[in-house]
Amino acid sequence: MTWRGFHERMALALGLEAKLIALTTEQIVAGTPDGKAEWLRENFQYHAAYDGSALKADVPAYCDLMSWEDGVRDTVAWMDEAGVHEEPDAKPWVDKLIQAAAAFTMQLEGLR
Repeated sequence: MTWRGFHERMALALGLEAKLIALTTEQIVAGTPDGKAEWLRENFQYHAAYDGSALKADVPAYCDLMSWEDGVRDTVAWMDEAGVHEEPDAKPWVDKLIQAAAAFTMQLEGLR
């Protein structure tokens, strides 16, 4: 599953539409206050793929207990109950990055 697919599937599982803006890791780091995106640079700048084939080979009887979408809904419901959601305005620089990227995309489309 790609990052785009992950977010699109998550939104659909929650009955929403994903509105995605593509940015590279370096663009996000450049637009984030110092020290706030080091985890991003360290963990997400390289491709990583995971699958369950080794588990299924070792444990042929293995089967998922629920769908991915049900897992998303259960996790969000737990987060709601536990009150662990981050406030929407906790990272104001994210909105600035999105606005800048969207404006740049519109400028590029105007060059056609």
